[in-house]
Amino acid sequence: MKQILKTSSLLTAAFVCLVLLSTQADASIQAGDYVRFSSGAGRANGGGAFGVFEVTGTSPGAPGSKGIKGDFEFWTFCLERNEYLDFSNDFKVDSISQNAMGGGKGGGGINGDPLGERTAWLYYNFRLGTLQNDGAVSGWSTGRLANTIQNAIWDYEEEQLPLTNDGLILQGLAESADLDRSSSNMLAAIGSVRVMNISYATGSSYGNRAQSQLFLVPEPASMATWSLLALGFAGFSRRRRSQKK
Repeated sequence: MKQILKTSSLLTAAFVCLVLLSTQADASIQAGDYVRFSSGAGRANGGGAFGVFEVTGTSPGAPGSKGIKGDFEFWTFCLERNEYLDFSNDFKVDSISQNAMGGGKGGGGINGDPLGERTAWLYYNFRLGTLQNDGAVSGWSTGRLANTIQNAIWDYEEEQLPLTNDGLILQGLAESADLDRSSSNMLAAIGSVRVMNISYATGSSYGNRAQSQLFLVPEPASMATWSLLALGFAGFSRRRRSQKK
């Protein structure tokens, strides 16, 4: 009986931890959905942070059409400086991938511009809250941190903007993490950060394509853990039933 209780407690604890981790992911938004943005902290040089809201009821191609704005989903940052977005129009999520499609001062070709792994690390740890709590930046204001994350990302993605002294600090943290390629934190970042490629739902003076944004999905390791957890619960249930007979 004690062993059953111990096993049950361990499985329950693992389940709770995974639920908490999964709430960070942006799985409710998928390719084909519509979103709207809001202005967040920072915003230097037209960058993020941007708030993302899912939108329903958008009529694609209908001038001035706007859907119903839902709840806040997550904070994000942009990857390109020669594409744009605004806070009044709806945008279609064209794809969620490892490449920023179209645009970008650093180029990228027909297959898009691959997302940098250090960019992924910065965004992943920002979303987890671990970046904000690092001793090197913990005293920064929200606006200062947001501006610096965007500056560091643009530099990594070759968007031709001078790197600030603060940006050097953040990049130093990312590069230290990158030295240990096998660290769970770096592997999780690479596995879970993606690009949300978007376009104006009804067109704009800038053209149809808009700034690609960063996006968080459940990393493969978490998905594998979910599978193992499910097997553990199944095995535990079978064992419990057999002991009752």
